[in-house]
Amino acid sequence: MAASTPHDLTERIRYRLRVSLLESEPEIWRLVDVDGSLALDELHTVLQLAMGWQNSHLHEFTELNPHDGRHGLPTIGREPLHWSMESDDDDPGLPEAEWTVAGVYADLTGPLYYSYDFGDGWTHRVELIETGQYGADEPGAASAPRAVLVRGERRGPLEDSGGPHGYAEVLEALNDPEHERYDDLREWVDVILGSWRNLDPNALDVDAVNQSLRLELGSLADAAVSDAWAATEAAHPDRPTTIFDVTLGRVPIALRKSLLRRAQRGTALDAAVIAPADAARMVEPFVWLMRRAGTDGIALSKAGWMPPVVVSDAMRELGWKNRWHGKFNREELTMPVANLRASAVQFKLLRKYKGRLLLTVAAKRLLGDPVALWHYLAQALVQNQRSEAERDAVVLFALEVASARYESFGDYAEPIGKSMRALGWAIDGQPMGEYDVIGLIRDSYHTFHDLGVLSRGRLGSSTVTDAGRAFVRAMLQIPAVHVEVP
Repeated sequence: MAASTPHDLTERIRYRLRVSLLESEPEIWRLVDVDGSLALDELHTVLQLAMGWQNSHLHEFTELNPHDGRHGLPTIGREPLHWSMESDDDDPGLPEAEWTVAGVYADLTGPLYYSYDFGDGWTHRVELIETGQYGADEPGAASAPRAVLVRGERRGPLEDSGGPHGYAEVLEALNDPEHERYDDLREWVDVILGSWRNLDPNALDVDAVNQSLRLELGSLADAAVSDAWAATEAAHPDRPTTIFDVTLGRVPIALRKSLLRRAQRGTALDAAVIAPADAARMVEPFVWLMRRAGTDGIALSKAGWMPPVVVSDAMRELGWKNRWHGKFNREELTMPVANLRASAVQFKLLRKYKGRLLLTVAAKRLLGDPVALWHYLAQALVQNQRSEAERDAVVLFALEVASARYESFGDYAEPIGKSMRALGWAIDGQPMGEYDVIGLIRDSYHTFHDLGVLSRGRLGSSTVTDAGRAFVRAMLQIPAVHVEVP
């Protein structure tokens, strides 16, 4: 029965499962507690993390032991149940994403079997030991993890080691430096684990596994937040999938809860409505530069810079003299103007051609419509980033600006960095740090100031304006179909 268990703590059932890797000697086993509302594809994640697999091969669930001699023979009664990653015409398996742990064990009379890597043939017997209820008044019930490794013995086998018997042979060879395969296997293990880590078949780090489970699957309260979001989505079936939806779906569920709460606190998902007068005021710097380019364009120096008179006029007429120091007569030394010009080119409002800065077709179309230009810039700030990493960082930056929690530019780096690391971004193999994040969002920060999304305060502080909050809402609500990979 494909069941969907409501996220009410009074109805939550905790399933204690014993997972045993068949044909392992000594036995490799785990005892795990899981929330009965977990879908089978989530139980797959639990088993991968608990056993130390890398999720690099196909898998399936079935009620029959694949090693049983009766497997594949005719049976009396209903067809044996099996669940696969995706249901299609070529695979009669049930869709694992639509079945919960509670629903599966309600239909089974024996253990569940989980097969992973059909080449090596790793089969796990998943036995239901007992069930228990999460009490609504139980201390910490709302924060209870959806999956916990209680205990177990021995690390999981190495991927691609040849199945249970092949792994046993690998361990035997590594225990004998005189073995003919010792050097080759030692090198292979170093490549897989890193030369700084030893292969200890008896090691099992329960705390590390539980940390990973909490990150991937979150708590009961996290699941409730996700359910509330899903209910909101279901209530608006015609609402297009946005860039924020896509980003949210890529982060682990525990972090998803935090991002959703930030979005709700900052009304980031409210309608992005802007008055024409506010739009005109916000886009004024870009309109000024576009009008200055006009029909003939702006002649550039041999080095590619705008004339001094354009730079000085921009600083004076836009009221930016308090934003920079100097004579304002050289673009390369007047960063507000240089940043504005760079943004206009990046957003495809201006283009350089034969030594002149010319209006693009889009700029000519938008020049007389400040509201349309406002929406165009919101989309361009996301779509026209130079890399996917920058796009993710800018979307997260928009979310943090919507929540209006920070005044210092540097304060944004910590929460955005946490989310970027959760999305898997790294620099030269190392987790992305705060300085890396600042580099990804610096240009957008300048653009936010140009548009008046952020208002400059004393000592370098910035506050989010009401019109600015509407602008970042527009960024977050861009239909995902409009965002293309560079």
